[in-house]
Amino acid sequence: MREFPKFLPWFILSVAVFFLSSPLWLYWYIHGDHERYMRIIDGPIPIGSGPYQLGLGIGFVFIGVVLFIVSILLFKMSKFK
Repeated sequence: MREFPKFLPWFILSVAVFFLSSPLWLYWYIHGDHERYMRIIDGPIPIGSGPYQLGLGIGFVFIGVVLFIVSILLFKMSKFK
């Protein structure tokens, strides 16, 4: 089996934590200021709309969970060597 760098599971875990927390940051950014919220809603792509925000949030959480599982598998593979 091919060797992978020792920092790879930690890097993937940190990216997973970023993706898992990004829906909260996105919500905070969009709804943090009423003027910014109205500018985002009136823009060419309504990022602040409910379905779009829900889709982004679910996508970010899904990617975060997949990366978290991959990092756990890499940790287990490195422990058994």
